[in-house]
Amino acid sequence: MQLSLLNLSVSTAALMLCLLSMVQVLALGKLEPRVRHYFLIYYICLFFFVGGNLAGQLLRGQPGAAARTGLILANYCEFLFSGVLAYIGARYLLSLTDPERRLRWVRIGFAALLLLHIVLVDVSQFTGLLYSIDSQNLYQRAELYPLALAAPAGILLGSTALLVCFRNRLSRQERIDFCFYLLVPLAAMALQLYFYGLYLIVMAAVISVLTMFIFILADQTNRYFRQAQEAERLKVSLMLNQIQPHFLYNSLGTIQALCRSHPEKAEEAVGEFAQFLRHNIRSIETDRPILFHQELVHTQNYLALQKLRFGDDLTIVYDLECETFSLPTLTLQPLVENAVTHGIRQTESGRGTVAIRTREMEDHYEVSVVDDGVGFDSSAAATGSGSHIALENIRDRLARVSGGSLRIVSAPGMGTTATILIPKAVPAENL
Repeated sequence: MQLSLLNLSVSTAALMLCLLSMVQVLALGKLEPRVRHYFLIYYICLFFFVGGNLAGQLLRGQPGAAARTGLILANYCEFLFSGVLAYIGARYLLSLTDPERRLRWVRIGFAALLLLHIVLVDVSQFTGLLYSIDSQNLYQRAELYPLALAAPAGILLGSTALLVCFRNRLSRQERIDFCFYLLVPLAAMALQLYFYGLYLIVMAAVISVLTMFIFILADQTNRYFRQAQEAERLKVSLMLNQIQPHFLYNSLGTIQALCRSHPEKAEEAVGEFAQFLRHNIRSIETDRPILFHQELVHTQNYLALQKLRFGDDLTIVYDLECETFSLPTLTLQPLVENAVTHGIRQTESGRGTVAIRTREMEDHYEVSVVDDGVGFDSSAAATGSGSHIALENIRDRLARVSGGSLRIVSAPGMGTTATILIPKAVPAENL
């Protein structure tokens, strides 16, 4: 009686885990399509396997033709899907170790073992080769019951050999996952031959595939975050490419001209230029907020070079109430560059003023870049131009690194005000 209750509890818990895992597979949006496809099929088959086992326990010994029919179907599902589960796992392993599909005979061998298993289970329905249902609707093992485990065990052993031979094609985490997935069911099959009545295979199947799914999910999550970080670094590089070329060429041209007329100014300009490049290079190597003062110095290096080009046509005003906060790198300088290049220099006179202001509010800091240039319709949709792309990059970095935001207020002929908002919850950090 206690054994029956234990088996019922195990099978019921296994069925619930199977259903919850199936929902999780469907709900997770970051799973690779191949992994989602594999686990969805696996959990569906596992549902029939565990469901057959549970139904068989509930129907055994129940009188009537309906109970007998249900018991036959339940046992059929349990025995049939034990082989199908092993085969699906083998095919998934093959998809990882043999993506070019060169191991044709291995695939044929696994398919042949599955076919043999299906034939044995089907034949047993009429001959009692593996098991039988007696007149009292009770399940009875046959002498040849070990044949029911032969094909699934063969598939698992073949998968183990495949894992050993092609382990270098898998990551360390994948090797650990498959070792656990393969060895636990094999051990359960061996014990099942000697411990009649305790459904070790059911427990092993559910535990092994659930553990494997958790490991793979954790591995994919780590991989996703690594890819996201790499994508962000590439985005920074793209942003630098968008910002640098015309400015670099013009700055070098200005320095070249100063070398002839004003060598002292040329020397000063080279220093500003070197500082500007150094900050850009360091920006690619970090993903942390930096002190506002560091970003301001970088912006001042940029403006010093622009002042050499445009002289009194460009006026810079600083109104800094606070500097003791942090923000993502390459956020202030691109806004100032937009103000100069796309604002002031686009006016008829090419003259104008850029003001940089900071304010401390109750729950956030504000950094504003104000110009009296040509302005634009800030309510219109982004056109995909270089300036709009730069603004979107800044928004993304502010939100991801500092939880901040960017607000743009502009109108044609009225200039532009770009305001960075940084929550006070973000601590100041130094590079």
